[in-house]
Amino acid sequence: MNRPHFPSQAGSGLFFAFFCLFIGVMGPSPAHAAPGQAAAPLSPAMTDSLRASEVMTLEQAFERALEHNHAIRIERLSAEQARNNISRGNASQVPVIELSGSAELSRTNTDLELANFGDPAAGNTAISVDGAESRTFQAGVNLRYTLFDGFSGRYRFRQLQQLGSLAELSTRITIEQTLFDVAQRYFRVLEAGEQLRIERENLRSSELRLSRTRDAQQFGTARQLDVLNAEVNFGNDQIRVEQAENALNEAWRGLQLLLGMEISRSDGEAPALHDGYDPSEALLLESLLQSALEHNVRVKLSQTELSLAEVQQQLAGSGRFPELSLQGRYGWLNQENDANQLRSLEQTGFTASVNLRYVLFDGFNTRRSVQNAAIERRSREENRIQVLRSVEADVLNSWSALQTQRRALQLSAQTVTAAERQFQESEEAARTGRISAIELRDAQLSLLEARLQQTRIRQALRLREIELLLLSGEMGE
Repeated sequence: MNRPHFPSQAGSGLFFAFFCLFIGVMGPSPAHAAPGQAAAPLSPAMTDSLRASEVMTLEQAFERALEHNHAIRIERLSAEQARNNISRGNASQVPVIELSGSAELSRTNTDLELANFGDPAAGNTAISVDGAESRTFQAGVNLRYTLFDGFSGRYRFRQLQQLGSLAELSTRITIEQTLFDVAQRYFRVLEAGEQLRIERENLRSSELRLSRTRDAQQFGTARQLDVLNAEVNFGNDQIRVEQAENALNEAWRGLQLLLGMEISRSDGEAPALHDGYDPSEALLLESLLQSALEHNVRVKLSQTELSLAEVQQQLAGSGRFPELSLQGRYGWLNQENDANQLRSLEQTGFTASVNLRYVLFDGFNTRRSVQNAAIERRSREENRIQVLRSVEADVLNSWSALQTQRRALQLSAQTVTAAERQFQESEEAARTGRISAIELRDAQLSLLEARLQQTRIRQALRLREIELLLLSGEMGE
């Protein structure tokens, strides 16, 4: 799954959109959940709102991830930096005004010899000054502005806009991928919790069978070997329960990490997660395909990269034009010199100049830059076509997998029903001695595997529906 994404301005409106999208998937509200859907108490690390409801829904998990996930926060800060860079000043399209000033003091021993042009016969005049001081003070306001540079300022500004769009799309990719990971972890917690429940039921069946076998041995209707087999099965099921508990704890800590929560340091703190489920029948393949080709984040990213390449090609071509710039200064100068006929000088006034710069030859660097930029643009065009076809293939593959899992879920329900009947009849046959303990154990394990498989298919089907929504761009728009 390629990384999906949401706009960085995610908030309450985006959360409401998620709720609308997933209300069909998540079923009834927690207050009307079906009996037997409650789980363990909430973790002490949960927020007050989650404690109050005692059940975390997928929408609440999404909302918390959007607000507290560290990867999303980092991407939003990067997008904010990119937005700050989008300015005319950063593109050198506005004048630069500077205030400058300086002060200089020097003390020197000076020997001067002045020519006597009026009376050459009298010779030159020699002047010697020890410790002569020179003081210079100046201040001014400077103006620099580029009047024309081949429109490169305009292209630089467009480049900054495209880079800002890329940063927004990068944030959306991170958000979509994070929400997909949250959904994956959320369903993994549900699956692990259901697996633990099934394993505990299986353990209770093994414990009851062990008790019955021991009683039967006392009445002489069971052998010691039967007791040993029941004890081995009971021990193995205890191990399976321990492993299921550990899997649940690991899944819950993984979800905590994605939600930006404090990681639980003790076991048995997994919260109650909402497990209402009604497979959505509203998804249509043609609608998903059309939406994906228009709104998928990878498609938008490829389009933005193509636009950026076009701007960079125009920017490279601006080097062929001359550059015309304007400089101006309003300044004040005060100068005093002990060893000079001009003892003091003070100036105040304006200075302005217009500069023209045109590169006649630069070793064909400009031409190479334009050629490379054109090659990059063609590369981005090919990439856009490839992305469109890749997204279309991903949607079709995900849709096909969704249909397969829908049929598998129906078949798994039939398998569980058949496995339950098989186990019930096997228990009755074992009590009358028509089958061995090994055959009864096989029936028990078949029922266990059928229930676990049904759980895995159910969670995989949920995740597949979310994947399709991400691919279509409906969750990100």
